[in-house]
Amino acid sequence: MVHAVLEEPAQTASQVQPWLDLLGQSQPDGWSADNDLLLVCGAPDAALQAALHTRGQRRVLWLDAGASEPRPGAAAPLEWRVLPDDGACADRIEAHIASLRRPLPRQVLRLRMPQVPATTGQDQALSHIQGLLMQRWTDDRTREHFAHAWLEQGLANLPALARQHNLAELDGLFAGRPAILIAPGPSLDRNIDQLRQAQGHAVLIAPLQSLRRLRKAGVRPDVLLVLDATDLTCEPYDFIGDIPADELPPLVAAVNAHPNVIARFSQVFYFAGGGPVDHWLADMLARPLVDLKARSVALSALLLAQHWRCEPIALVGQDLALAQDGQRYARGAQLNAYDQPQHLHELPGYHGGTVLSPADYHVFHQDFVRLAPLLQQARPGLRLFNCTEGGAFIPGFEHRPLHELLALLPADEPARADLPPVGWPVAPDAHRCAQQLEQVQAYLAGQRKALASCERQAQACRQLALKPQAGPAYLKKLEAAERELREAMRRVKGFAILYRNEIDAARQAAAQARNLAENLAASRQLYAVVAQGCVHLRGLLDTVTV
Repeated sequence: MVHAVLEEPAQTASQVQPWLDLLGQSQPDGWSADNDLLLVCGAPDAALQAALHTRGQRRVLWLDAGASEPRPGAAAPLEWRVLPDDGACADRIEAHIASLRRPLPRQVLRLRMPQVPATTGQDQALSHIQGLLMQRWTDDRTREHFAHAWLEQGLANLPALARQHNLAELDGLFAGRPAILIAPGPSLDRNIDQLRQAQGHAVLIAPLQSLRRLRKAGVRPDVLLVLDATDLTCEPYDFIGDIPADELPPLVAAVNAHPNVIARFSQVFYFAGGGPVDHWLADMLARPLVDLKARSVALSALLLAQHWRCEPIALVGQDLALAQDGQRYARGAQLNAYDQPQHLHELPGYHGGTVLSPADYHVFHQDFVRLAPLLQQARPGLRLFNCTEGGAFIPGFEHRPLHELLALLPADEPARADLPPVGWPVAPDAHRCAQQLEQVQAYLAGQRKALASCERQAQACRQLALKPQAGPAYLKKLEAAERELREAMRRVKGFAILYRNEIDAARQAAAQARNLAENLAASRQLYAVVAQGCVHLRGLLDTVTV
């Protein structure tokens, strides 16, 4: 849990010890000098730097009005940065937090140097750091949980990717039309019946998780969107049920969506979700994929509406918070099987006051806040509405009831009965499919060869490390073999997706090695991971039939 301990400034500027005493008293239980982040408000004083270095504090971020560089004096693996305390360093803070290697900070401690006044910029910086770390923790947990599924399912989808639709085929079809993005938050119960009035007058985009709830209310979205890698066709996450295929709207799917989901739809349009697997799979295709990089399906829907140049764009059911009774989703949305939140954060409420937001929703809320001005900057005049009528207030959106938005929609356009709408491509282009199939086959063949080469080189390095010899000649030979291994690994895509934890563990062991024997043991650990991973990945590629 990322948190901060706020302090009173030390009283003596000329002595280091009182400041260090304060630091020792303020450190939370479980503080890690190696990994946790110390935020210091004030110029990097030489004596304090030396003391922090002696204590082993590896991660320090200074907010300094003078922005002078810290000089700890020793060649240690330090991640010390100085940024100006001017309230305008958010981008540089973001870049710094993004540069931190795992393990990530679990705690943030803010200390103010003697005689440094408190400022709003310091509070903003602390809040920004906490939000960024929450985002990184969310991304890391998601990646760790889904890495194998992303890779295996993405490869399983390759034949369909090569033969079916690319999302880019729909470019221009919805430009200038209103879009309503429907999420399954608890406030959806309040205004779901009004969505029937919007059918035919706005593009209704909904995550697959909302389908059964919308169908029960007689609302058929124009597009269903799936980003989740989970199988959403079986209990407890069955969001399709017995709905016949010819009654399902077209599906806009991430390339690593579950194959069982893909198989239920007659029309599927693929996009890249911005993850490492997506980029690898995109390299295999003749035509680039539309990239809707987002942490949640709701954010992907917002990026999709922006990509289609819809105008205006409205949110419905996007609570990003719990209802007063603790409910997380709309009733009847088949979502109750999801785990209930353990950590809750306060957010400003749609109707004033505050609401409680689960940690993942809190991160998504930050993404909505960040995206809103970027979308409006890209398209001046774009109006963004939050018509959820409950949940969290989202800065950058106009908060209005859904009925007011519906009154703005064109009334002279008749509601469509021909879904999917006229103009949607029905059959993929045969020539393009043939091109993509040929390119995928060639790419897979090249990756198999690269994996075989990488495995051989990893085994060669491991053999060298098993029989260490004295003298510089041996070390030079091992160094040359490792260079060849690194070059071989650069030709392999997808490897680090599965084995990031094992690679990190081997690197950390090498960094902590006290002698050559321990360093070689860590190296052998890394070589074994690479060799085993190559065998596993080659087996996965061999299962792909294009």
